[in-house]
Amino acid sequence: MLSPDDVCGKPKPRLIVTSGPTGATGATGATGPTGPAGGDTGPTGPTGVTGPTGATGATGTTGVTGATGPTGETGPTGPTGATGPAGETGATGPTGPTGPTGPTGPTGPTGPTGATGPTGTDVAVRSTNLVNTDDEARVESTKDGNTLMLDFYIPKGTEPIRIGNVTTVDAGQNASVTDRYVDGVHYLDFSIPRG
Repeated sequence: MLSPDDVCGKPKPRLIVTSGPTGATGATGATGPTGPAGGDTGPTGPTGVTGPTGATGATGTTGVTGATGPTGETGPTGPTGATGPAGETGATGPTGPTGPTGPTGPTGPTGPTGATGPTGTDVAVRSTNLVNTDDEARVESTKDGNTLMLDFYIPKGTEPIRIGNVTTVDAGQNASVTDRYVDGVHYLDFSIPRG
């Protein structure tokens, strides 16, 4: 096969290009206008792998409490539990008001008769004597058996004095003399304790 030099009859000079070092990259040019919309959208690619779950967010505020629902039916009564220990006795309460008096009960049987006590001493007025006006009044007693005899000595006065009633009272009571003035006459009533 013939080379170009053989065709032309004389040798031609050869251009040898030697590559120098690459220069610095120039500045990026301005972006051209957007071209017309392309064709139809291609099919959706397959779903990618699910990424890791993120951190749990903060708890939100509690919502408003809803209305109370209707009360359910009462369930059957459960078995009775064991009796617990007795509690401590409480303090005594205040005394209540006194109730009305009840009816009188029947009279009980008469008890046996007690022993007879010692015989007492009877008192009697034996005499009443008038003495001088200046003399003091006095009573003299003399016992006659089981009877105490009294002799009264009464000073004379301008008005007459008489012995009235003589009454024997229970032992332990005080003796007394009462002056009853009737129609100008003094009647002396004596109360003498039983001896």
